[in-house]
Amino acid sequence: MRLKVLIVPFFIILILILGIGYIKPDFDSMRMKKAAIAVSEAQGADMETIIANISSLNSSLDTGQNAEQFIYRYLPYSLIRNR
Repeated sequence: MRLKVLIVPFFIILILILGIGYIKPDFDSMRMKKAAIAVSEAQGADMETIIANISSLNSSLDTGQNAEQFIYRYLPYSLIRNR
């Protein structure tokens, strides 16, 4: 009879030990991996904005290229060479 009374608390304590010792570290590592993924997604979004900015700068430089060629036609070669 006494053995039946001790088995239930023993299993409860065993479940707590297993939960704390084996399962909780996995949850902690999952949280850290989720945080790392969130950081990399934020960096990816930042890279997308940087790429968009670069492409807009390239397009603005391409539109200004005609004006640059127009000015180069009227500047003396010595001024262009010293640049």
